[in-house]
Amino acid sequence: MSPRGRILQRRSPWPFLLTAFLCGAIGLILTLGTPAIGTAQDKGIESGRAELDRLKSEIESNRKRIASLQKKEKEAAALQASVEADRRLTVRYLDRLAEQERALREDHATQQAQLLEMQIQAEEAATRLRERLIRYHRFRNVSGEALLLSSESFSQLFARSQFLKRLIHSDQLELASLAQDREFIAQASTELEEKRAELDHLYEEKRAEERRLAAKSESAQQALSEIQGERTDHEKHLRQLEASQSQIKKMLEQLERERRERKERGLVTGPPPEGFEKGNLLWPVQGKVVANFGREIHPKYKTEVPLNGIVIGAPEGDPIVACASGEVVYVGWYDGYGRTVMLSHGGGFYTIYAHASKIRVAKGQRVGAGEVIAEVGDTDSTRGPCLHFEIRKEAEALDPRKWLR
Repeated sequence: MSPRGRILQRRSPWPFLLTAFLCGAIGLILTLGTPAIGTAQDKGIESGRAELDRLKSEIESNRKRIASLQKKEKEAAALQASVEADRRLTVRYLDRLAEQERALREDHATQQAQLLEMQIQAEEAATRLRERLIRYHRFRNVSGEALLLSSESFSQLFARSQFLKRLIHSDQLELASLAQDREFIAQASTELEEKRAELDHLYEEKRAEERRLAAKSESAQQALSEIQGERTDHEKHLRQLEASQSQIKKMLEQLERERRERKERGLVTGPPPEGFEKGNLLWPVQGKVVANFGREIHPKYKTEVPLNGIVIGAPEGDPIVACASGEVVYVGWYDGYGRTVMLSHGGGFYTIYAHASKIRVAKGQRVGAGEVIAEVGDTDSTRGPCLHFEIRKEAEALDPRKWLR
């Protein structure tokens, strides 16, 4: 993907973090390297003090938001822990169900084996009974003379007949008992099968519940992570606001000294260079404008944030040129802007070039229109390689597209 594509894809979670208050802060910087007295100087100091008040209010608001997020984080963490505990209990319950199912399966298998054994015994008893009945009928069909001849006495004949009857009766009783046992085991086996089927159904329901709880736990964890991420963003933002507040305080102190010195020296500013007018300034870099002057909607929090210039996407290392001739009044790092160059063009006009990878000029240096002053970079930028470009009239930010050719 081209660098410009990456620029368009990567949107800042805190786009132009400091542009909301740089209107005052940049005004302070402008006065540090350019002669100014009277109303313009006092206006810069007033703007800086107003910016400090605004920063203080924003810091307090941000701290309240962090406290609110910390409370939400605790609630989300408690919810996630509760869901996870519920899920663990469900897993334990499923384990117990599985144990019961295994026991039922074992009982069912045992009873099936017993049923099979009884069937075999019943068949053997039936076979014995059938053989004895055959023998009994044969015994009854034998003639009286033959029976008497085969028996030593009448009493022996009678005893033999009674014994055979008792055997047959015993076999009948055994067969009936086996039939009852077989019916009982078959019924018990059916009941076990029904109970096992019920357990299977319950097990599937609990498995579905486990999946639902797992999804709920994941959702709770995701919500917790989002809250934690938002809190981290706000804490980072708070640190940046506090750092910028400190920077502005230092600038105000320096500005007070500079104002007194310049007032004593009686220095005044000169007019802007010829051609410094709307629609006539050079483009500082070749590329596509990816963010316009004014206000834009924060991509995550859906709040409006100010944008005091334009953002031009360009490959890293591409040359950045002065849009008009002027003097370098600031070279350095500024939070939210990264490596920054500021030019004074006279008449209270200034241009700002931010996020540079390299700076090719020094403070106090005079530059001509079109002269290379820096190279495109992504220092302190979350958009990727780009140029943040501003035009100022004293502390007022102007729309650069109305001034560029």
